[in-house]
Amino acid sequence: MPTQEKDTKNKYDQRLITDIKEYVEKRIKLFSLTVAEQVSLMITLTVQKIVGLAFLTVAMLFVCFSLAYLIGEWLNSISAGFAIISLPMFIIGLIFFKKKSTRFTEHFQARLIEKTIYRFDKDDENSSSGSSS
Repeated sequence: MPTQEKDTKNKYDQRLITDIKEYVEKRIKLFSLTVAEQVSLMITLTVQKIVGLAFLTVAMLFVCFSLAYLIGEWLNSISAGFAIISLPMFIIGLIFFKKKSTRFTEHFQARLIEKTIYRFDKDDENSSSGSSS
């Protein structure tokens, strides 16, 4: 009888170890899928914003050309109109060029980490509530 109990205990221990390994592997896979989902979502949103920004840039370009020609007509010098319109754009460009983008980068990274952890915790709650039902 004692050897039979030992065999049963060993089988139970082996099963428990196997279950723990499977659980850890599934958690790692879930985390990697969650990260991949969040990264793909961020890439999709970024591409969408870049396309929108491209259209706005083209529209702004046409507005600037129109204003440059209009001011050029008023001053009887097309080149002066373009110079007047390009000066503020040049100054704004220099400001953006000189400015460090660490705040944007930190914000982007923090948002990605926050969404990943939130999603991971949410999936964890769903899996634990689903297994207890």
